[in-house]
Amino acid sequence: MPRNSFKYLITLLFFLTVSLFSTDLKACDTSPILTLSNVTDIGGGFFTVDVQACMGDGGSINGFTTSVGGGTNITSFTPPALVDNNIATGSLGGGVLDYNFAAGTVGNPFVVNGANTCFNYTITVDADPAGQLVTFVGINHTSCAISTTGTATVPAPCFSDFSITAPTSQAGSTVGAGNTCPLRGSQDQIIEVVLPCNETYTFSLCGNATWDTYLYLSSSCCGASIALNDDACGLQSSITSVLAAGTYYVAVEAFSTATTGAYTLDVTSANPCVLPIELLVFEGSRQEDNMNLISWETSSEINNDFFIIERGEQKETQIFWKEIGEIDGAGNSNNYLSYEFIDMNPNYNDISYYRLNQIDFDGSSKYSKTISIDNSVIDEFGISNLYPNPASDKFSFSLFGKVNEEEMSVSICSSLGVVVKTQSFSDINNNSNFNLDVADLEKGIYFVSVTVGDFKEVKRITIVR
Repeated sequence: MPRNSFKYLITLLFFLTVSLFSTDLKACDTSPILTLSNVTDIGGGFFTVDVQACMGDGGSINGFTTSVGGGTNITSFTPPALVDNNIATGSLGGGVLDYNFAAGTVGNPFVVNGANTCFNYTITVDADPAGQLVTFVGINHTSCAISTTGTATVPAPCFSDFSITAPTSQAGSTVGAGNTCPLRGSQDQIIEVVLPCNETYTFSLCGNATWDTYLYLSSSCCGASIALNDDACGLQSSITSVLAAGTYYVAVEAFSTATTGAYTLDVTSANPCVLPIELLVFEGSRQEDNMNLISWETSSEINNDFFIIERGEQKETQIFWKEIGEIDGAGNSNNYLSYEFIDMNPNYNDISYYRLNQIDFDGSSKYSKTISIDNSVIDEFGISNLYPNPASDKFSFSLFGKVNEEEMSVSICSSLGVVVKTQSFSDINNNSNFNLDVADLEKGIYFVSVTVGDFKEVKRITIVR
């Protein structure tokens, strides 16, 4: 071999060695720091967990896997947030999530171009993951022939200590409350706040605590902060923010880890919510075959687009809401209007909570009060199918369940408690409809009292003309 050629080969091998060695150093600096948060029970035995994996500076990686211990399977996921326009393709196999980057091919791995570059994604799992170990394995196929691993333990789901509807106040104390949210190292309490309409709201501890407080506002329990505050009024905290109607969470914390104390949270709005409907009645009753009847009445409606019916189930101290139906509104009306919805799948052998979310044509909304129906108590029989309501000339109803009596008396009382009409029925059974003539009654709200033996039930009815 000519001397020049040999020198050239030695030089080439040197630069290749240096290049490989330098790339190896760069690629190996990828050990992730794993953070898990926002563990949410979404019902049906499934939970979601937010995952953040932060990589070391200058690392390269072709893909990664995520798995949960304890036999818990990942059933779905959301793509991670990436930098440098890298595109990730995710797939599931055997309950394990596997991501590969479009830029992570041989010779062209995904490169982390800054310290603590993070991937953020959400996984859904098929069991309560609290206390289980989540493992993140970063795979380098090219310049670094090792896998880098990060692990973290899943925290317990976040539960609120109180549930309130604005405007209102809530008293509490962080003494012995524990550190529910990892927002600060102090003991905290979490307050679920329902905001009934789009408005400017203030959440304030001013004048209602004697210790150094801190406030966090988020859209999910222990979630990322929408706003936070320290020392807005002395050592007390206050947050003012323009917010859409919905459910929010306020974490009452302390500035110092060792500080705790009593407080009162005041939730106020700049202007009272104006509901485009006047809701006279919102009530519910259990029907035959373990179904629940939800009914409501309006005396006027302005730009009312539709109603969303939501059912809630209480777990620990928090009510989890689910949309179960939708009914069109009347738009604009000055008449008494009646609405009904049958929930065919209530919380069996438990209490079902219900609320209305009224939606205006411009998208603004407001929540009704919350009502409950106890499906764990089984009555011998009850009233069903009271129709029409509102009524004008007459209405009818029926009974469900086993009827052992031969006589039934019905009284109609005014809103002042005065009996204005009575009627008796004989040879009753649960297959009959019972009709009452109310043509002689003035318009207004009345109460229908039905007595059969030891059983008595009262229903509300509206008479219109």
